Amino acid sequence: MRTLTAASALALSLALALPPMAAHAHEDMRLQAWLNTHPATVTSDFEHAQVYAQLGNLWKELGDAPKSSDLFARSDSAAKRVQDDYIRDVLKAHLANELASSGHYDDALQALDKVQDTDVWVKTAWKLIGKFAKAKQPERAAKLLEQAEARTRTVEEPLLRAELLSGTGAAYRYVAQAKGENLVYESYGMAQMLPDLYERGVMLNEAGAHLVDIGHREQALAVFDAVDRLAPQIENPLQQAQVLAMLGGEMAEKNLRDRAVGALDKGREVALSLPEGEERSAVLSEISRNYGQSHRFEPGIALAEKIADPYHRIEGFIRNAKNMARTGQQDAAYKLLERSEQEAELVKSPYLRATVLRKLASERIEARQPEQAKELLSRAERALAGAA
Repeated sequence: MRTLTAASALALSLALALPPMAAHAHEDMRLQAWLNTHPATVTSDFEHAQVYAQLGNLWKELGDAPKSSDLFARSDSAAKRVQDDYIRDVLKAHLANELASSGHYDDALQALDKVQDTDVWVKTAWKLIGKFAKAKQPERAAKLLEQAEARTRTVEEPLLRAELLSGTGAAYRYVAQAKGENLVYESYGMAQMLPDLYERGVMLNEAGAHLVDIGHREQALAVFDAVDRLAPQIENPLQQAQVLAMLGGEMAEKNLRDRAVGALDKGREVALSLPEGEERSAVLSEISRNYGQSHRFEPGIALAEKIADPYHRIEGFIRNAKNMARTGQQDAAYKLLERSEQEAELVKSPYLRATVLRKLASERIEARQPEQAKELLSRAERALAGAA
C-alpha cells in the first residue's frame, strides 16, 4: 500500500467535501450558510481547495499522474490559507475520512482527534465506523461508537442532539444492533416533541431513513406517512417544499420509489408557487434530482427545465441523466449531458461553473468517454483560474 504524504492526503480528502445545496443534514446546512454569508475573499480558498482536489482525482482516474499531482498541490496550498476554525475542522474531518479510506486507520483517528466541532466530529466518526466494520475491525468501530454517543449527549440543541443520536444509533448496526435501535427510537421520540414543525419534519425524515437502516421497515413507513401528514401544517411554503423534497429523497434512496413520487409531486406544486430566487431554484432542483433518483425521468427533466438559475437547472439534469444511464437509457442520458455541457457556460460563479463541469466530467468517465471528460476538466480548471 502506498504511503500518503500529509499534503496529498489532505488534497485527496477534499474530493469528499460537500457540494452546494446538499441534503438537509445539519452540517450540510451549516456549510452552505457559511458559503452564502461570507464574501468571496473568505470562501475562495476553501472553494479552490475543494474543486482542485476533485479535479485531481478525476485526472488520476484518467491516468494523468503529473496533472493530478499538480492539482493536488494547488488544493493543498489553498487549504493551508483557510482561516475559519469551522472550515478548518471540515477539512480535518475529510482528511480523517480519506486516510481511513486508504487503510491508514491510526492516522485517520489522529486526524479525527484534531477536530473540535462536535457536529463535524460525530458525523465523521460515523464514516470511519463503517470503514472499520468493513475492514473487520469491530473493536475499533465499537470504541468510536461509544465516543460518538458520549459526545452526542453533550449537545444541548434539541434538533442537533436528535440528529446525532439517530445517526449514531444507525451506525451501531455494525457492532451492536440492539443498542443502536434504542438510540434511534430515543431520537424518534425527541423528534416528535420538537415544537417547530419544520424541524420536526426534518428529523422525522431522518428517523424514517435510520429505521430502514436498522431493519425496522414497517415503522419507517409509518414515520414517512407521518411526515406526509405533517407537511401541509408547515406554514412557510419554502420549508414545506423542503420537507417534502427531503421526504421524497429519503424514500427514493431507500428504494421506496413509488411512495417517493407522491411526496415529490406535492413538493413540486408548493415549490412552483414560490417567488423566483435562489431558494426556489434550489428546492426545485432537489425535487428534480429526487425524481431522477426515483427513476421518474419525464417529470424530473420537465421540472429542471422550469428552473431559471442555470447551476440548479444543470444539477437537476445531471442526476436524471445519471439514473437514466444506470437504467439502460444511455442515448437519452448523453443528449441531456450534452445540453448540460453547453449550458454550463451560463453559470456565472466560477466555483459553481467548475463544480458542474467536474460533475459532468465524472459522468463522461463513467460512460468511458475519456476525451470528452478531459475537455470538461480543462474547462473547469479555466473557470477557477479566471476567479483567482
